[in-house]
Amino acid sequence: MTSCRVIIGVLGTFLVPAGSVMAEDLAGTPDNQLESVVVTAQRRATTIQDTPAAVSSYDGTLLKQLQINDLADLAAITPGVQFGNVLTNAKITIRGIGNGNSSAGADPGVAVHYEGVYLSQTALATTTFLDLDHVEVLRGPQGTLFGRNATGGAINLIPKQPTGAFEAEMGAAAGFDPSEFRVDGFVSGKLDDSGVWLGRLSVEDTYNEGFTTNTDRAGPSRLDDANNYAVRAQLKWQPSDVFSARLLFDNAKSVTNGPAYFFLGTPDASAPLPAPIQGAYFGSVNERSLAVTHGTSDLSFTGETLITDWQIGAGDLKTTVAVDRTKQYLDIDGDGSPVDFTNTSYTQSATQRFVESIYASDAHSKFVYVIGANFFNEDMSQNVTVPISYFPLPVILTGTLQTNSYAAFAHGDYTIVDPLTLFAGLRYSHDRKHLDEGNNYVGTLTQEHSWSRVTYQAGARYKPSAQQTVYLQYATGYKSGGYQSGNLQPAFNPETSGSIEAGIKGTYLQDRVATNLAAFHMTYNNLQVNQVIGVSARVTNAARAKVDGLEAEIEARVTQDLRLSLAAALLDARFDQFMTADSARPSLGTLNLAGNRLPNAPRLTLSPSFRYRVPLRLPGDLNLDGSYDWKSRVYFSEFNLPVSSQRAAGTFNLNVNYSDAGGHWQAGLYARNITDEKIIGNVLVVSALLGSQALGELNPGRELGFTFRYSY
Repeated sequence: MTSCRVIIGVLGTFLVPAGSVMAEDLAGTPDNQLESVVVTAQRRATTIQDTPAAVSSYDGTLLKQLQINDLADLAAITPGVQFGNVLTNAKITIRGIGNGNSSAGADPGVAVHYEGVYLSQTALATTTFLDLDHVEVLRGPQGTLFGRNATGGAINLIPKQPTGAFEAEMGAAAGFDPSEFRVDGFVSGKLDDSGVWLGRLSVEDTYNEGFTTNTDRAGPSRLDDANNYAVRAQLKWQPSDVFSARLLFDNAKSVTNGPAYFFLGTPDASAPLPAPIQGAYFGSVNERSLAVTHGTSDLSFTGETLITDWQIGAGDLKTTVAVDRTKQYLDIDGDGSPVDFTNTSYTQSATQRFVESIYASDAHSKFVYVIGANFFNEDMSQNVTVPISYFPLPVILTGTLQTNSYAAFAHGDYTIVDPLTLFAGLRYSHDRKHLDEGNNYVGTLTQEHSWSRVTYQAGARYKPSAQQTVYLQYATGYKSGGYQSGNLQPAFNPETSGSIEAGIKGTYLQDRVATNLAAFHMTYNNLQVNQVIGVSARVTNAARAKVDGLEAEIEARVTQDLRLSLAAALLDARFDQFMTADSARPSLGTLNLAGNRLPNAPRLTLSPSFRYRVPLRLPGDLNLDGSYDWKSRVYFSEFNLPVSSQRAAGTFNLNVNYSDAGGHWQAGLYARNITDEKIIGNVLVVSALLGSQALGELNPGRELGFTFRYSY
């Protein structure tokens, strides 16, 4: 906490420069004003200040300059958002709600969309911000407009579109200790003289030798590495001013040694470890070194998306059709030691199909509405193999899952009088899942279930002036029930939520200061909690949970050259009713977890940042950007065990960028996690069957390097 106070104190000296006061500087020329930001959180374009919801938006060009390259980086500057990885999928949590599930049959609690397409498998989608126009993060249940599996919130990744004018850009970054490089670029423009056909090609390649050293020759030499590429090709046809069609082809691949899992201890230090690993070498978190025998990760993604936009009168009809395929193989060491006691391998493939049509009415009328419908289908297969040294055969869990889901929804805004608008929305969702599963020690089972739910939203927005918006809303959310492939257990129940949220948004001092404040109270029934049972993961329903919180985003253009920002969240997320057993401590029997904090829900997060344009006598601009991300203690399991937590800690990033007067080229230096903090991003506590070990995964360590970018 002391380091956090130091950073805030330093930023405070920037807030009131010597010989001036903030109000006087903010009352300067119009060039000091903050820019207006447009978002699509209501499935139509609105400014962020007029949108009655807690939403953050980040410009893709600025993200490049700040070296924010993936969702993990973005979570560090967004209030209420936590990010990590859990085996086969990304672990995204908003306001304490998410799901760290890795077995086929369960859904996430945060819905990730790419160009309007819901993505069921998010492992690769969150590792690259290839040529994005902007990223939107919506916090709180989004059950009306974004549907199932958005009980915690939704994230939209929106790529840049082909342009009529010729544009091209190339960027490169290189670093050391560990060695890393990244190259990316795009070319965009007309494909014929008339401009009816447009195209855009975007590519990216990223390499990092790995933050963790492995000293065992049987395994890879480095872990926590990166070796990724992504390419996107777009073709746009616009035969008239009222119609366009755009086709996107995406391909991405990641081939690495996978994550390092460090042995952090056990919930009961007096209990002996299994005989095969007693006295084994478990490496050092501080030195980021271990000795393990396994490490492989191979992940690929391909997708085709067709989007048509047709202006009908003053409204707009948008239709999206997409097919996406993911394949992955993951083999990780299961004991954090050079002893070949156990490991876990996942082989998984999935094909999803998504169709959606949305009509948005005239945005300038007194009654504005959006109506739509969508269909989602996924065929998925998964094989999990867990060899254990004292078992005659490895445990093999298999599953083939088919999911079908469809929904219809509507949302409307009605302006009663000029400053007061009422809004409401309604959605019907239906899900059906069919699972064929097997466990080679138990047998096989076939299950099929269907679930349906109506979710809704209602609220009011009041604008006391053109610069301020006050809103109050109530919204509900729904996450489908499902299975845990290979567990041969009955289906778990759907998760439902209700949220009341009040917010104040505004710009002040002649649009030099912008604030977005939100307060909320959320209740959850049958909250889906991921648990380790035996050698596999399983979802359990917690009867009730509640989340209360405050969020703030503040940005100030102190002078024409200095911007200050602060993202902060205060969160109280707890179980109200949850009776369950801990498979790592079976002797304790059934435990009452009422009052325990939800996993991945720190009580307090603070992310101050600054951007300073250094005055130069030479042509061009020199920008200095700094950010600090601090979080209070984070628990990674519902049992709130110290061994499965990360103490309060923070990381500091710094970027220096010089751009020429014409805006064609940039060069810079970056330093990320300058103090090389060893921050735990996730912890898995295995069952007593495997020794009740707590295995922790670390966030990236220090990165130092330089960048170069040229735009034509």
